[in-house]
Amino acid sequence: MNQQESQQSEASPLMRRLIMLLAIVVFAELVVMIGSLVTGGDISGADLAASIVRILLVALSGWFLLFRADDDEILQASPAPAAASPQSDGIVQVWPNIDELTHTSNQRGLTIHMLEMMALAERYHHKLSVCLIKVSGLDALNNEEREDTLIGISTVLAEMVRIPDKVGRYDEEQFMVIMPEADYAGASLVAGRLQTSLDKNVNDRISISMGVAEFERGDDLQRLLTRAQQALEKES
Repeated sequence: MNQQESQQSEASPLMRRLIMLLAIVVFAELVVMIGSLVTGGDISGADLAASIVRILLVALSGWFLLFRADDDEILQASPAPAAASPQSDGIVQVWPNIDELTHTSNQRGLTIHMLEMMALAERYHHKLSVCLIKVSGLDALNNEEREDTLIGISTVLAEMVRIPDKVGRYDEEQFMVIMPEADYAGASLVAGRLQTSLDKNVNDRISISMGVAEFERGDDLQRLLTRAQQALEKES
């Protein structure tokens, strides 16, 4: 006997209660009728119809509760949908703000975060700086070496920056570090430490250059990034 047959062969507790309730109601109606006959009363067609209606109402109410309980059991027994995995049926799930290779923020994620930090800096007069990091020489590497190099750079950056800083891959050959509560001098100090660590830990066939710019009140994103890019070009 399979599981389905076993379940069908066993009356549910609610079904047993429903049968018992119907039996009690029918018995009570019969007692009333018999009592009326014993005392010399008469049972009219209206009385009989009323008894049948009461029995049917109880039966319908019971069936409604029974089917509702069955639906609840089905919902509870139904397996929850499987969580979406990063890779299913050969399709790679894309996280809109995360770089697929380095698992740091991508240009979209960096831009959104930068705009949020700029709004706070403008409104509350907070310090804010940005550091652009250019990786030169990637073309001389094969694909595996290039990917390993970029992953290594992102790892070093993530380990070296401060807790509130945001690291991400801005484009194919550039990374960005967003540094809230850091003026130009403080950001330059952080950039110097990053430069030293990267020079020691990345492929010796590539070179690293950095450009730092501090947010000024009234800046838009393009103006701030232009200054950072100009600083980067001076260092290249």
